[in-house]
Amino acid sequence: MGCWMNLVDPASNARVRIEVKDGEIVFPKDAVGKMAVAEGRFVKIELTREQAIERARHEAEENKKPFDPPSITGPVTIYQIQGSGAVIE
Repeated sequence: MGCWMNLVDPASNARVRIEVKDGEIVFPKDAVGKMAVAEGRFVKIELTREQAIERARHEAEENKKPFDPPSITGPVTIYQIQGSGAVIE
């Protein structure tokens, strides 16, 4: 459960993250593998190396995975959907 999830195209394995403000929408863990339709604004986010490290650290903690800060070598640009709604079938 959380305020974000990755949407994955099954044909190409391309993925994009949809994120909403905490508490607005909670994406259930059992949504994995289900079809989803999302709407929102597609945005470009530029992170400094320090911001990228903190984001990656947070994601690793959420996913209970190890994290190696030196693996982030510089600034990072990410694209995501600032979600305003989603339906999971």
